[in-house]
Amino acid sequence: MLMKAAVLELAPHLKIAKSATTRAPREPDDALAYDFISVERFELKRQRGDFIEAVRHGNNFYGYDRGTVNVAMHHKHGICIATEHGILELKKAGYLVRPVKVTSFGEEAKAMRDAFYQEHPERVKDDYERSRMRIDYDLEILNSFEPGGKEKAIKLLVDYIANVTKCRSSVL
Repeated sequence: MLMKAAVLELAPHLKIAKSATTRAPREPDDALAYDFISVERFELKRQRGDFIEAVRHGNNFYGYDRGTVNVAMHHKHGICIATEHGILELKKAGYLVRPVKVTSFGEEAKAMRDAFYQEHPERVKDDYERSRMRIDYDLEILNSFEPGGKEKAIKLLVDYIANVTKCRSSVL
């Protein structure tokens, strides 16, 4: 996960702003980017107005809790995984958002996408609609599964964040 690598490289200057979701974890590192909550708790938080953004993707709900984002931004620069809709809602809520688009390509990436959509056919339409939203990205990174591709993508992301935030970890 590129975000994990960036946080490790730029710690302690970077904090993850997690998204709440009702979906089940898919990978061990998912807990770095998501707080997994029940549908009932998600609905309660939505009714209280806790979310900056609350959307349904496929059969699951995702949202950025205002408190979680504010904690991430209080002492540090925040980083999160956001959809196009999430980027627009964070901007609308007054947060300074520097969107970076990461696109995976190559045969392995295509096989992973095809397998995902095979398992989650309800996401095809949602993802297509989101992809049509207009976002001006500060940077677009191509993440390949070729030798050295992930490392190159991590370096581009870390260098961009370090330049924008003017922070560097003592380990760099």
